[in-house]
Amino acid sequence: IDIAANANSGQVHYSIDNGTSFQTGNGLFQNLSAGTYSCVVKDDFGCDTAFTVVLTRSITQLIEAIAGNGNTCIGDAAVVPLKVNNFKDIFKFYVKLTYDTTILNCDGYINVNPALEANLQASIVPGTNEVIVSWQGETAITLEENALIIELVFGAKKQGISGIDWAAAPGESAFYNQQMDLINTEYHFGSMRVYTRPSIFLESQKKLCEGDTYTAFPFISGGSGEYTFEWTGPNNFYSTNEVVGFSNITQQQAGIYTFTVTDTIDCMESKTVNLIVNENPQIAFAGQDTIFAQAGFVLEAGSGYESYLWNTNETTESITINDEGLYSVFVTTKQSCQSSDSVRVLFEVDLQTAFYLPNAFTPDGDGLNDEFKPVEKYDFVKTYQLSIFNRWGQLIFETSNISQGWDGTYQGNPVEQGSYVYKIVFTAYPDYSKQQVATGNVVVIR
Repeated sequence: IDIAANANSGQVHYSIDNGTSFQTGNGLFQNLSAGTYSCVVKDDFGCDTAFTVVLTRSITQLIEAIAGNGNTCIGDAAVVPLKVNNFKDIFKFYVKLTYDTTILNCDGYINVNPALEANLQASIVPGTNEVIVSWQGETAITLEENALIIELVFGAKKQGISGIDWAAAPGESAFYNQQMDLINTEYHFGSMRVYTRPSIFLESQKKLCEGDTYTAFPFISGGSGEYTFEWTGPNNFYSTNEVVGFSNITQQQAGIYTFTVTDTIDCMESKTVNLIVNENPQIAFAGQDTIFAQAGFVLEAGSGYESYLWNTNETTESITINDEGLYSVFVTTKQSCQSSDSVRVLFEVDLQTAFYLPNAFTPDGDGLNDEFKPVEKYDFVKTYQLSIFNRWGQLIFETSNISQGWDGTYQGNPVEQGSYVYKIVFTAYPDYSKQQVATGNVVVIR
């Protein structure tokens, strides 16, 4: 305050008083705080003039407080940055932000500016839509332009747009300098857009039997724009198709398969389906076309299954064979998996004859009678050696595997049509210690 006065007599004396401090001087008073001052001017005779001066501080600084924008998906989290420009010589601030609690939920904050970290406080006011962030330093500080104060973490509750609004009415948000002067602030509001994520309908479990065919048809709705797909599963299964299928399924393909849908704004949803592959029943005589036995022979289908149905209309695990013929059975497990098989049962009067030996075969690849192979009696043979000779006595085929037949070739080439000699050396029921020999002729027909 600069006071100038002329006295009628003697010197002029100046004084000011704002109620807390009293100063005298030569009329120039400096470094005063804003406030109301009582001023008195006196001369040497005690004549005075009193008046009042109101001193205000003019603040030209303008801070920009910026709330960022973002987008996310329902059920996901996202962050909104709070940034400032022209944050110079700031000693204290207190700000309040509001949001739509039907769309968002504030879950906390991350990434506090290191210069503010020691004294910054952020709180979510329970039962309201308010977030309060405050800070007071030991001294005033300055931050670089576009400086991050803090990032608020929001969880998305439903589709929509929520404003991230500064409470900018007088007394709600404020920035102060070292002298506790209120700094002018321009507030930039932000927003958060929440999108729906894709919805998937997919059965959670599918029970199958070995050999079944299964196709997964997920139904997809919601989300934004086009979708991309991803299937993952056991044994490194991977597919980017929407629909996946399995044919002749095996137990190795059983397990949990995960289907993930992603839309154009990266909202994702996943569902799983558990494929349970149950074993089919194993029929005891599977793999045998013909069984040589005697009347009264018991034919077993296998034990422990839920149901049996023979072509004789019997429903037991085993049946007694009193007549030659073709016998078939249909077996069902407790998991409703099914198998069927058939076998021809022939009676042989001479127990010493261990094989039924055909006298001709037609190796033409039609699947019928393509190999020369003795048909053994049920569990009669213990050791076995088959040899085939041509008309000149040359050995052209040999095996000790009773299940392996001769396909009518020699060194990979078809033999000529005609008669060939076979020799079988074996041991069989009832005397496994006695080696027996069966010989004869078989005709290759082309």
